[in-house]
Amino acid sequence: MKKRIVVICILFVFAFKTNAQTTIITHGYAALTSDPINGWMLDMANGICSRTGTGTIREYNKASGNFDYKSGSGTCTVLLFDWWDDSNDLHEGFSEGAGAALFAALMNGYNNGVFNLNDLHFIGHSRGCIVNSEAIERLLVSGIEVEQSTSIDAHDWGGLGLVITDYDANPDSINSGVEGWVGINWADSYWQDALFSTNGRAVEGTYAVYKGTITHDGIHDWYLETILDSTLHEGYYFSKLGGGLANRPARTGIQRNPFFTFPHDGIVNGNFERGIGLLYKKIGGWWYHGGGGDANMDNTYMVLENGKSSKTHDRFYIPTSAASIKLQYKINQSDNNGTIPNIDKLRIKLNDTIVLDNIWMDAVMTDWAELTIDLTNKQNSVKTITFELVDELGNVNNINSKVWLENVHFEMLTISNSPIISRINNFRIYPNPATDFAILNINQSMTDDCVATVYNILGEKILSEKMNNYPHKINLSNLKNGIYLIEIKSLNGSSKQKLIIQH
Repeated sequence: MKKRIVVICILFVFAFKTNAQTTIITHGYAALTSDPINGWMLDMANGICSRTGTGTIREYNKASGNFDYKSGSGTCTVLLFDWWDDSNDLHEGFSEGAGAALFAALMNGYNNGVFNLNDLHFIGHSRGCIVNSEAIERLLVSGIEVEQSTSIDAHDWGGLGLVITDYDANPDSINSGVEGWVGINWADSYWQDALFSTNGRAVEGTYAVYKGTITHDGIHDWYLETILDSTLHEGYYFSKLGGGLANRPARTGIQRNPFFTFPHDGIVNGNFERGIGLLYKKIGGWWYHGGGGDANMDNTYMVLENGKSSKTHDRFYIPTSAASIKLQYKINQSDNNGTIPNIDKLRIKLNDTIVLDNIWMDAVMTDWAELTIDLTNKQNSVKTITFELVDELGNVNNINSKVWLENVHFEMLTISNSPIISRINNFRIYPNPATDFAILNINQSMTDDCVATVYNILGEKILSEKMNNYPHKINLSNLKNGIYLIEIKSLNGSSKQKLIIQH
């Protein structure tokens, strides 16, 4: 009897862990009369929950950045990502902006305990494959595992064959908006090329299957059928919850390392290189996901002036390795109608909290100057950032100045601003980036015991081991690609450094 109870408990734990998977479904271009969330996406979500026997479905709320409860219950979670408005916007930057917003929403939901990030399975259709690919890239760099990425008729080039839009999230390389990144446990892609239909393509670094001419919409209907019919050994069958995990075919083609970095891309379009200019305010990365405002661009700078005095960036995730946000500014027109403090000033907010409030518009500048926004105690959170030009009363009614903003980006923690205490003052990590191992070297004169601990970007302890000699070799072969923090600690002090792992 006791043996039977133990077996039942083991099976229960196994089933609980298996069914705890989180699946993200993302649509592509959505026509003005379409409703993919409550159409084929919801059908897929219901099918996944039915197949696993349990599941909670949540829908992305663009206004709040949360995944709101929609239906169901259970440890399996299906998230429906809605970017309907920006998918219809054919200007530059919005597909990558949506991917960054999806990443921020996932991190926010995880941090708030709404859902887990276990065994992530991304399912994308058409341009939704770009959105997923951008979110996956950010997760991998952050040290978050991705179990599977499924691309259904990936489409990452201009509409009607014209390369005039930002369908490709990586403008420097056409048709590179969707990748089978190194670090994804398994990736598959399915594509078709019907004559009178938007066509997809095979994705490099995936198990790629050509589905003939079943049309752009027909191919997601086919994948839905593989969810609903468990006797079909194709499509969803190869997912962790589909039963065919052990029978997955090999991926083919080049699997590229993620080239996303938080300093360069963490704040999307922070250099304002993608935008339409004076007649268009919906700048990519600054509009649909918590962003907005009336400021425009002029020669790739953001311009704050009378009548166009504010702009807010979409919600973004602040990694644990971020030290500050930096930007350049240049006063193009000063406020000559008074003296400090009775003149215009530049104000900067994170969410609704003012973080800089004393940049006075008192004199025209011939050169750019730098501003720094300290992120101490703000890491591992999701924020918006707002830039606004206000008058002497803190309003926008009487603006007499003009200021240019440029190059808004993360500045990351370095050894110079990491805590170094006591005698651990020669801590070095090499190579960095590392692959399967790293060498930790400290002050050779130390005689007390040291412990090396590795943390992921969420601050979670990944591994810890005693250092028996100096230098000390630490095994990293079981860790995913991403950014980590290594702490060396002894009775007399400690030191921390950032480590990048790239297998």
